[in-house]
Amino acid sequence: SQGSNGVVIITTKKGSNGKTKVEISSGVTFQSVSILPELQTTYGQTSTGSTDSWGEKGSYSDPVKGFFSTGVDLVNSISISGGNEKTTAYLSYSNTYSQGVIPTNQFNKHNITFSQKSTFFKNFSVSSNIMLSDQKIENKVLNGYYFNPLTGLYLFPRGLDINTYKDNYQYLNADRNLMFQNWISDVDYQQNPWWILNNNKNVETTKRLIANIDVEYTFFDGLSVRIRGNYDYCPQVWDQRIKAGTQSTLAPDNGRWIYSNTTSTQQYVDLILTYNKDFGSFDLNSVLGTNYQKRSIGIGENIDTDRSGLILPNEFMYNNVNLSTWNGGLSSTAYSRDIKESIFANLSIGYKRMLYLDLSARNEWSSTLANTSHYNYFYPSVGLSALIHEMIALPKAISFAKLRTSYSYVGKELPPFLTIPENEVSAQKGLVYNPQVPLGTLKPEMQKSLELGAELKFLDNKLGIEATYYNINNDDVFLPIIPPSGSGYTIVYVNAGRINNKGSEITISVIPVRNSNISWKSDINFSQNKNKIVKLDPSYKDGIYTPEGGGDAFDMKYKEGGSIGDIYVNSFLRDDKGSLVLDDNNIPIRNQEGTQYIGSANPKFALGWNNNISIKNISLSFLIDGKFGGKFVDATQAWFDQFGVSKRSADARDAGGVQVVGVKQDGTPVTATIAAVDYYKGIGGRGNILEQYVYDATNVRLRQVSLTYYLNMSKYHLLFNNASFSLIGQNLFFFFLEAPFDPDRTISTNSNNSQAVASFNLPPTKSYGFNIKLNF
Repeated sequence: SQGSNGVVIITTKKGSNGKTKVEISSGVTFQSVSILPELQTTYGQTSTGSTDSWGEKGSYSDPVKGFFSTGVDLVNSISISGGNEKTTAYLSYSNTYSQGVIPTNQFNKHNITFSQKSTFFKNFSVSSNIMLSDQKIENKVLNGYYFNPLTGLYLFPRGLDINTYKDNYQYLNADRNLMFQNWISDVDYQQNPWWILNNNKNVETTKRLIANIDVEYTFFDGLSVRIRGNYDYCPQVWDQRIKAGTQSTLAPDNGRWIYSNTTSTQQYVDLILTYNKDFGSFDLNSVLGTNYQKRSIGIGENIDTDRSGLILPNEFMYNNVNLSTWNGGLSSTAYSRDIKESIFANLSIGYKRMLYLDLSARNEWSSTLANTSHYNYFYPSVGLSALIHEMIALPKAISFAKLRTSYSYVGKELPPFLTIPENEVSAQKGLVYNPQVPLGTLKPEMQKSLELGAELKFLDNKLGIEATYYNINNDDVFLPIIPPSGSGYTIVYVNAGRINNKGSEITISVIPVRNSNISWKSDINFSQNKNKIVKLDPSYKDGIYTPEGGGDAFDMKYKEGGSIGDIYVNSFLRDDKGSLVLDDNNIPIRNQEGTQYIGSANPKFALGWNNNISIKNISLSFLIDGKFGGKFVDATQAWFDQFGVSKRSADARDAGGVQVVGVKQDGTPVTATIAAVDYYKGIGGRGNILEQYVYDATNVRLRQVSLTYYLNMSKYHLLFNNASFSLIGQNLFFFFLEAPFDPDRTISTNSNNSQAVASFNLPPTKSYGFNIKLNF
């Protein structure tokens, strides 16, 4: 069930029998901003004290120029491996250090990995692996309006000198003997960028230990038993210290402290019995097993002093929290906690190495189903594959042909705490009941998947085609919704209905050249997925607005016949013929009937072209990929227009205004030119008509490129046997992009309900550098 949406498999390196090997790798890459917003520097501040730039025309300095720095990534690693017939071992250390394109943003991570395998009596083996990591991120850039240095930077009034505020981002408040923020205004949605970077700092530290052990005993040829255990321990601390002198809405007089100290753990153990045997024309591979898993995610404490603040200014500690006026958040939390137990079996029967039948079954019990009538869920699967070239004589040009099909069920338990919501304790309010409805009627989600596939290779494997078609139905999908007002709850989860995903993926592999000196392999990949909400509970025929996807004229909504990823925004009011409806000042009117469907965030299809070219000891690889179709919303541009800092607002002023064509509210046709300031303040800004700021997400880019030179030094009997030198680059440029922003940067959260919207996101970057690898 954990792999119902896909799986990422990471294979760690292991030691090998033979001479001890040492590998050293060192690389450096540089990052620079690849796309900056199109802003104007020809119209100045509206008036003294104003935060807008609707003033006189002139030639003004660019406040953005010089703010972003060149980022640097340093990656260094060393590994040692070796062993004999009895024992092999592998040890590695790596360090990644980065300085971001935003000043003061840093990343530092240390990794240590050790693995070993020992064999005893030829039929008993013990292998183990331990991975340690220590990661620290300083001044992670936060999207949105608050504590984001980009809002003040981008919206800064033209005509003023931003260096004045850079060099003097704070001043001494003599009355309090504290440093206060120096900025042009006292609004909450923008602060001095350098005040944020220096006096609203955040630090995130993450430590992780992953340890596992695998014990295997072979009774006789074909029959073995394995016991595997895994322990994952991850403490994490978030510490944001907002100093006194910050804008008053965001922090009280003595400052604000946002702090969390949580730990996540996972314990896993399984017992697996394996039996493999050949019976003449048949071969059998079978697995019978059971497992136990316990997960505790985000267990710990959270604090946000919020408006209560601190007793003494800028002292960020528990005993300085002002409990006498406490109304902030202080709680012990558990983001997720569950136990799962399961039994499972797999059976694969092969006939003459050309026809294979695969069967599986699994039953799981999950603690998240407590207080429901469904304590467990069962899901089987069946698959059939055939090697056609082994079954019948094919034309000589066809060197390989495989067909496969499968039909599977995958059960999925509920997220934790839906049936038993946790409450909180507040210093002032006492017990605070969870605003989530406890639903004992919920049941597990069931995913039913049909997959068909084919793999063909031609001309001695120089041409290959692999195609997959899938049709997946998710039944009893549980979705978060906003309950009716007056219910006393803010979130309700429901088994809402059926969601269907169907799609295909085709990969064509070609080897145009292959000889002793030159080889060239080229792969073209096509993929598409169509998502549809086939059925919703009759109670929600008008659709479900998701609690995580709304705000500021933007919504993501589940509606029967629609899809996960549909975008709803504030739209223009139109008459029956589709004409814009204008007010008395000829400014378009916003539709007051709520957000309207404007498109889907999902692309229609994606293409990728990957190439690997080798000429003797030189290798070149590059990947070009593209996403075609789909929409996204650039809410940042709406702010630019309202404040008069966008290039198009300046272009409109140069052109004498904005031409609008529409009708009056009484139906009278209108064609008029209105002042740019009236038009863009009328439609732009926070929470206004976002329909104007919906863009096509189609883009094609050079995703990555590398050039490597291999040097074999073993014949010279030097300290190292071979070496490689690589030049690398990522996201170097776009071949096609109509939107003013990189659509890949628009996803602001990990939630399906809040994607495809950009709100003062960090601009996209390109990177280039080199890597050196030595083997001893």
